[in-house]
Amino acid sequence: MAVSRNFVEPIAIAFASRLAQPLIQSMKQGNEAVWQDNASWKFGFYFGKGDRRLWVPKPTQFGSPHPEERVINFSHPQAKGAFRILMLAYGIGTLAVAVIMAGILNLLR
Repeated sequence: MAVSRNFVEPIAIAFASRLAQPLIQSMKQGNEAVWQDNASWKFGFYFGKGDRRLWVPKPTQFGSPHPEERVINFSHPQAKGAFRILMLAYGIGTLAVAVIMAGILNLLR
């Protein structure tokens, strides 16, 4: 009787997950150490050169990570692209609000 592929894959995934667990933990600890370093934060912006994450949690006033708010890691290779996309979205939103307001003001005249 041949073993179905559906039964082999979960075993292989579980095995790979157990093998990768120490590597993932060490990467998380390294990212956290860079995030907690005050030298990585300049004027409220994050420049964590050893941190591999593009989006990092914003610190609370007590120094712990905020559960919902994120900031860009400006030392990440994709940070410029992410920042440009955000600014483009804000610009389009502002322009849309201006056009809508102009239309409303024209209707009121």
